[in-house]
Amino acid sequence: MRRYATAILAAAVGLVVAPVVAPTLGRLLRPVAKQGIKAGIAIFESGKVAAAQFTESASDMAAEARHELSRRDTTET
Repeated sequence: MRRYATAILAAAVGLVVAPVVAPTLGRLLRPVAKQGIKAGIAIFESGKVAAAQFTESASDMAAEARHELSRRDTTET
């Protein structure tokens, strides 16, 4: 019986305290969440730049290889 009373008391305190604590906690955590989102965007943008640079390098190497192959084919005939 005593455990039930303790549980009921804890629930009542939670119902009273939660409306006060939740908004305050939200205001405190908002900058942290926003900073995390900004960091994620920055990492994503860096990844896009790195992928574009890799694609350009791979394309350049493929063009050079095609050129060398075509040059070799014309000298063999």
